[in-house]
Amino acid sequence: MAHPESMTQPPQPLALDQPARLAALEDTALLDSLPEESFDRLARLASRLLNAPVALVSLVEQERQFFKSCVGLPEPWASRRQTPLSHSFCQHVVNAGEPLVIEDARKHPLVRDNLAIRDLDVIAYAGIPLITSGGHALGSLCAIDSEPRRWTEDEIATLRDLAASVVTEIEMRALVAERAQTQAALRVSERRFRLLVDASPEMMWDNQVDGTPAYFNMRYREYTGLPQEELLAGGWRSAIHPEDLEKVLLAREHAFATGTPYQVEDRIRNHQGEYCWHRVRVVPVRDERGEITAWIGAAANIDSVIVARQEAEAANRAKSQFLATMSHEIRTPLNAVIGYADLLDAGVAGSLSEGQQGYVERIKGSGKHLLTLVNDVLDLARIEAGEMTVQRERVLLKGVVLDALGIAGPMLEKQGLQLSDETDCYPAVEFWGDEARVRQVLVNLLSNAVKFSEAGWVRLRCKVHAETPPEVDSAYEGPWLAVEVEDTGVGIAPELQEDVFEPFVQVDGAYTRLRKGTGLGLSISRTLSRLMAGDLTVRSTPGEGSTFTLWLPAATRDNQRAPDRRGSGDRRTRQDRRTGRPARELSE
Repeated sequence: MAHPESMTQPPQPLALDQPARLAALEDTALLDSLPEESFDRLARLASRLLNAPVALVSLVEQERQFFKSCVGLPEPWASRRQTPLSHSFCQHVVNAGEPLVIEDARKHPLVRDNLAIRDLDVIAYAGIPLITSGGHALGSLCAIDSEPRRWTEDEIATLRDLAASVVTEIEMRALVAERAQTQAALRVSERRFRLLVDASPEMMWDNQVDGTPAYFNMRYREYTGLPQEELLAGGWRSAIHPEDLEKVLLAREHAFATGTPYQVEDRIRNHQGEYCWHRVRVVPVRDERGEITAWIGAAANIDSVIVARQEAEAANRAKSQFLATMSHEIRTPLNAVIGYADLLDAGVAGSLSEGQQGYVERIKGSGKHLLTLVNDVLDLARIEAGEMTVQRERVLLKGVVLDALGIAGPMLEKQGLQLSDETDCYPAVEFWGDEARVRQVLVNLLSNAVKFSEAGWVRLRCKVHAETPPEVDSAYEGPWLAVEVEDTGVGIAPELQEDVFEPFVQVDGAYTRLRKGTGLGLSISRTLSRLMAGDLTVRSTPGEGSTFTLWLPAATRDNQRAPDRRGSGDRRTRQDRRTGRPARELSE
């Protein structure tokens, strides 16, 4: 059995000593404050209504009680407005957190030795605790008589009501003080904000909740040459280029209606009358409850960026036009060269010697390679000009695969690679897309597998996925048809696996040149895939091989409508990543 001392619980601190209570008492700022009529009025009412000679509003600390109001208290206590706890009945009210009613203190075991009986002539006592909404007993409202008396229930009820009024007065004072502090802090914060935005090199402003302008910083006023008063009166509209004003107002209206940020690019007139491009961004300011309290805006000068962009677009258009023109000009004589080589090979001009036959084969091979390069350049020019076209039709996969293998098969045989065609796992599977473009992509993937595989095999597989895998960049949500082209080639390092889809980027420049790579095939293939609401991805391990996967929208019984290039038609508009311009497409 445990020793009795070990079972003794440590003494609990009295309510007087609780730090939270003392802090709440300190926060009232009433200790040692001057008398106030609002508290004196309640003490007088208590004295009058209970017919008691003394009434006190007592605030109890650890070692004393302070009288915020004292009615009828004898001297010198009335002037001192405090007593030590040796003279306090109110401390017991605070400790218990309950009313204390005493008919004759000289006979009451809790207070019969209290010095207030002798020095303050306290005989009968009724005290009600002053308990805040936070649950802290700060003191009491008490009535005192110098003779024994029986306190009635009505008198105690009246004292309770008056004590509640004292607590309300205390908490109202705290709210007023807190509000005053908050307003002072807001004024300081606003002054700091104005100093900050005035020091900013960018044009800045803030609007009220409804969008009404409240302040424009110094940079805004200096740039536009407009005074604050004119800007606040709506003059900021006059500084925006007339052609841009409508889109700015529409963006503002939508933002203020939905509570969302907005960003626009517009031209703003400076004080010299010149318009310069700016990127304007406006965001809402929210309080701790998430309610919008203001709007903050900033405008960054991007005139040089816009000019450079326009020049780059013009140069890109000129380049694309040049490439297209040159490709057409080259393809015409090139077709003639290949045609005449075919005639020579067919013996139209007579039989050829073995050496001559080799020369003709080299002419044909080089001509076809050059023709492939020209066609790739033409495709790239169409993509960059936004003129690449795709159909959206329901197509049987097996026929496209057979066509692609018919084109790439001789290359596989010549390289000595083993072909594994596993696409018959779904012999009737169909997809939504452009048959010719899908064939082009598969031929390119098979050709790359041949170029980068010295030995081994090439495998074709098809799979159907119900949902969009994380690696696929498309708004289309499925189902998907995935066509995989796997090889045992040199592989691609992880850091280069996305780079291979950029134009003219090659994994190994020397090796690629040896294999007559153009560096355009994968870039064009991914763009074509995405124009059909699909994608082209890669998994690869250096030294082991690569797997390129062509993702196409599957045409199933539940998917009877061809997805548009965005995938769903609602979620987003995909743009070519290099040009930022959407490519054109043909409806089904």
